[in-house]
Amino acid sequence: MKFIFVVILAMCTYLNVRAQYSPDTTSRHPWIAAAEVTAVNALVMGYDHLFVDAPWYKVSIHSLKDNIQPRNWWWDKDYFDTNAINHPYHGALYYTAARSNGLDIGTASLYTLGGSLVWEVICESEHPAINDLITTTVGGIALGEPMHRISNCVLDDSKRGIERVGRELLATLIDPMNGLNRLLRGQSWRVGPRTNQPTDINVSVETGVRYTDISNLTTVTTAAATLDVSHGDVLGNEGSRPFDYFTLQLTAVAGQHQALINTLCVGHQLWSRPLTNKAETNAAIGIYNYYDYHNVTTEYNANEDRRRRKPYCYLEIGAIGPGIAYRYGKYFQQQLVVNGIALGCLPSARANTAGIRRGYSYASGYGIRLNNNLSIGKTLQTDIALKASRLFNWDDYYANDDRHSTTIEHGHATTLTLEPAVKLTPLTNIGISLRARYFWYRTEAPSLETQTTHSWEVQGGLQYQF
Repeated sequence: MKFIFVVILAMCTYLNVRAQYSPDTTSRHPWIAAAEVTAVNALVMGYDHLFVDAPWYKVSIHSLKDNIQPRNWWWDKDYFDTNAINHPYHGALYYTAARSNGLDIGTASLYTLGGSLVWEVICESEHPAINDLITTTVGGIALGEPMHRISNCVLDDSKRGIERVGRELLATLIDPMNGLNRLLRGQSWRVGPRTNQPTDINVSVETGVRYTDISNLTTVTTAAATLDVSHGDVLGNEGSRPFDYFTLQLTAVAGQHQALINTLCVGHQLWSRPLTNKAETNAAIGIYNYYDYHNVTTEYNANEDRRRRKPYCYLEIGAIGPGIAYRYGKYFQQQLVVNGIALGCLPSARANTAGIRRGYSYASGYGIRLNNNLSIGKTLQTDIALKASRLFNWDDYYANDDRHSTTIEHGHATTLTLEPAVKLTPLTNIGISLRARYFWYRTEAPSLETQTTHSWEVQGGLQYQF
């Protein structure tokens, strides 16, 4: 089946690199990890069965027999945020359950894949979804390892009192499975030397206002907060392990009927090798992986022109490929990456067709990324990121079956994203920031009119550097 190739493409790097990074001294507990992965599925399944009135949560022996048939795998029609953010977070719980029980990255990846397979086949009565297996597994790994490492950076067993309580609560908020396992092992209150040594990590928070324009027809103004995390050095020493370097950006918005999570982007290094290491010039090649989620929703007027304009929603998951990073002194840094995209989602040309629930298409393809950073001391920092991709829509295996989605076009799409940002920090930790994003895409399908849409947004506010 075609989807097996996609899963292998997205997972090969993880499952062939058994990195032994372990930021704490936790011993291995594989059976406890397996029990916790099972418990995550059981709790979510129980909640859905009791409180969510939907037929696909009513599992039975009949649904199990139906789901174990390979021919019944399909592309589902869930809402964009369900597939693009909820499933990756679900997978991150599997992954961090394994990591917080002392298992390495490769083994934790297998636990994530196993948890996702069990959920798709056993825990839902509808047919297993190809896209869910990819987003839960690959997205869960991409989100789970940063969650695990950031949580461990917060913890300090040598602290007492209110600071210790605050650290434990914050670490649990970041990585719930890590917090749960520390509580079960009695580590949450045990005082001793710090076992999780702080690493090279930079964290900043920005709060302000975001203005979004969709195709010059619809505008949205919201309150916004952005979290930026950078861990390690992209030009680190030879032998760096997966996730020794990663970046994470999370933007939450409020107002105008928007989804709470507007942006979630994670990029990390899987492997690197230095090319030059001189006093003023450093360069390295590497393999990089990205997870990008953007979601702007809005209500359109009833007239036909506005109905044809799509909300700004976009996903790249399992975007893996080679790249080169270059730094000149302390002022300029550049990174160029060419990657394949295991699974992408973007607005569908059929989004406003009557009876269509899912307004986006599944696709795979390739892309290129160019990131530039120019710094003047610690006072002024400018960033410009450029991304372009070419995505080819997947055929729907059940195009003639009314039970399944019919929003897959036999076509392709081209996207372009430009993201400039400026940060001015006149004080030690406090400054102002201004960032923007321009998103352009064109969809082409034999049975539909070619459509071109663009969206742009600007966000400004105060910044605090931790």
